[in-house]
Amino acid sequence: MISEAMATYGVGITVLQDRWRTLGNAQLGFITALNGDPVAGLAMCETARDLGRKNDSLLAIFASTVFLGVIKLMLGSVEEARELAQESVRMMWTTGDIGYNLFGALRSWALVESMNGNHANLVRLSGAIDAGMGDRAIVGNQHFDVLYHQANAAARLALGDLRADQEFARGLQMTLEETVAMVLAPPHAIDAAEDRLDGASAGAPETNLTKRERDVLRLLVKRFTDAEIADELFISKRTVGSHVRNICTKLGVKNRRAAAAIADRDLLV
Repeated sequence: MISEAMATYGVGITVLQDRWRTLGNAQLGFITALNGDPVAGLAMCETARDLGRKNDSLLAIFASTVFLGVIKLMLGSVEEARELAQESVRMMWTTGDIGYNLFGALRSWALVESMNGNHANLVRLSGAIDAGMGDRAIVGNQHFDVLYHQANAAARLALGDLRADQEFARGLQMTLEETVAMVLAPPHAIDAAEDRLDGASAGAPETNLTKRERDVLRLLVKRFTDAEIADELFISKRTVGSHVRNICTKLGVKNRRAAAAIADRDLLV
C-alpha cells in the first residue's frame, strides 16, 4: 500500500514538474523573441503549447497562446495575432478563470488593437480592465507588462488627453461580460458598437446633481479620498459616502472613478 502511494505521489510530482517546465519554456520563447529572434521564439512557444496540451496543462497552453499572439504581432501577422488573443480570452472565460489570467489575455487583445491603429479600443479596454481588477494587481510577465503600458501611452498620445479620457471612462462603465463580448466580436461588430456608443453619449441627458454633490464630485476628479473630502467640506465620512453613492446613481456609473472620468469629460464641475 505504501509503495503504491509513493509511486502515485512520484507520478504526480513528475507531472507537475513537466507542467512548470513547459510554462518556463513558453516564457523563454517570449523573451527570445523580445531579444531579437521572433522566429526562434515562435517555434519555442509553439513547442511549449504542444507540450502543454500533451501534459493537460491549461496554464501552459494559455501562456503559450498569449505569447504566440504577441510574437505574431512582431512578425506582422496581425489577423493571426487577433485570433490567438481571442482564443486566450475565450479559454479563460469558458473555464471560469476571471482572475489576472483573463485580464492578461484582454491586454494581449489590446496590443492587437494598438497595432491596428485602433487606439480608442485599447484605451477603453484599459479602463474596463482597471474597473474589473479593482485593487488587485495583474501578476504576469514583466516584459509583456512593459509592452502593454508602452502601447497605452502611445494610444493616449495619438488620441489626445480629452478623447483618451472619454474612452477610458467608457471602459470603466463596462461590465466584464460586455468587455469579453467586445473582444470576441468580429471587427465589423466592434465598429457598430462604437457607433452606438457615440450616439448614446451624444444623447445623454443632463444630470441633476445638487450643489453639494458637485462639490464632492469636483474633489473626486482631483482623486481625493473620503477622509480628505470630509476634511475639505467639513462633513462626516458617512455623509461623503452617501453623496458618492448618489452621484454614481445619477450619472449611471458603478464607481467613483467612472464618475470622476465622466465629470472631467463632460465638464460637470
